Amino acid sequence: MGLFNEKAPEELDNMRTHFLYVMNTINSKFSQYPFAKYKAENGELKITSKFNDSVFDVLSISASMNITDGTLKIDSTTIEIVLPEIESLKSLSKNSL
Repeated sequence: MGLFNEKAPEELDNMRTHFLYVMNTINSKFSQYPFAKYKAENGELKITSKFNDSVFDVLSISASMNITDGTLKIDSTTIEIVLPEIESLKSLSKNSL
């Protein structure tokens, strides 16, 4: 926290604005619980926790970095690529149960 106390008010405001933009972007592009933890149960993904610290860290840092460098792209093409991967993971989890 000491480092934040040394920052100029404008820099803190920029950080706050960026954080809110990242969170709004994640919330608008993902499901109702973007930071949820899931498990496979009977071939279906079930939420085990609506908020998971690790998922929050990974998703928010990744989105932040990609927003900063201009490479964040979540659209129908991205979803078409990701959905088969999710189905693959579901079948993997189902086979390992």
